[in-house]
Amino acid sequence: MQSGFAGIFDSEVGGLAVYRAARKLLPHQALVYVANSGFALYGSRESAYITRCVTEIADALVNNGEKAFVVACDTATVQIPQDI
Repeated sequence: MQSGFAGIFDSEVGGLAVYRAARKLLPHQALVYVANSGFALYGSRESAYITRCVTEIADALVNNGEKAFVVACDTATVQIPQDI
């Protein structure tokens, strides 16, 4: 297995399709799926709130060995700053 893991994030469970595709393409890669269901739905939330949630999740994953981060959440990808 490769060192580190790839994290896949969505605000709920829709990103599971991304997880399944990644699992099929990268069968030996360690994957972690994070669904931020406790703080969903993001559609009505302010950009600062979404940015804070995504940043906190990404930081936690990186601090635990993540080597790649996939944002599978449409709302998050259009609302978070591109320099995160």
